[in-house]
Amino acid sequence: MNRILLLILLLIPVASLNAQVSNVVFIGSINLKGGDLYSYKIQVHDSDGVLTGYSVTDVMGPNETKTLIKGSINGNKKQLKFKETKVVSTKAKTGISLCFISASLKASSKKGTTILQGPFTGYTETGAECATGNMLLVSAVDVMDKLMKTDLKKDTNVTKNMMKVMAPEPVEEKKETVVYQVEDGIPDAKIAKVGVGMTKEITHSSSRAKIQVWDARTVDGDVITILQNDKVILENYRLTGIYKDLTIDLNNSTETLKVIAVTEGTEPLNTARMKVTVGNDVQYIDMSTTIGKPSWLVFKKK
Repeated sequence: MNRILLLILLLIPVASLNAQVSNVVFIGSINLKGGDLYSYKIQVHDSDGVLTGYSVTDVMGPNETKTLIKGSINGNKKQLKFKETKVVSTKAKTGISLCFISASLKASSKKGTTILQGPFTGYTETGAECATGNMLLVSAVDVMDKLMKTDLKKDTNVTKNMMKVMAPEPVEEKKETVVYQVEDGIPDAKIAKVGVGMTKEITHSSSRAKIQVWDARTVDGDVITILQNDKVILENYRLTGIYKDLTIDLNNSTETLKVIAVTEGTEPLNTARMKVTVGNDVQYIDMSTTIGKPSWLVFKKK
């Protein structure tokens, strides 16, 4: 098996679990129940036991995904807990549901190498369980120390790949040209504000509704999924300054749209501007959501 698949998470030396650490990297693998194995790494910063940083799943693979993480360290129990909170970037194709990991790991030492081991559970953005398995993690520093003591000429390619995995990731300069397609002159008073976890009701006597959705604020990478009566009608869609047109049937006395935040971009919250046209009635709505807390739009027939 390629040694890159054995790389995973991030941790601090066992003897230093009570100390503050900065930008520590651990690498290894996550083993899903059922046998699938993925490379994984985390880079974290610890301040008074509060852990922040990011994880990378499927390192250098076709579905490589970088996700922010939060957690805690208990030095007395030699325990590290963390959960993935928000996707920063992903190479996964549109339509692939993302699974956010929550893990509780025990630290130990074997032959001079710091090891983290423990179970994890994955959850969708709606809170449904989507994966279970185990992690095996090793300190990137310890791995590199051992590699440097071996004859690297015999395994040059593996060494180069490992260096790439453990190297700090460069800050990418944003070069995206943002194009907006907005209607001028809409007073704020005419834009309904639907807060996180809130519901907006629209009464009507029509059989269809036209919805245009876009990011009317900073285009910062917000991604949403919309369900109509629990059926997906728009999945993992990245909001831009250009309208996304949707037409929905209003066959039942009540039709419910659930707007879910998949990511919050670089400027939380996730806010989607909607222009909703039902018959002759036109409404502008800002739907605010956050990870795990959707909002709703309910259509009720008169």
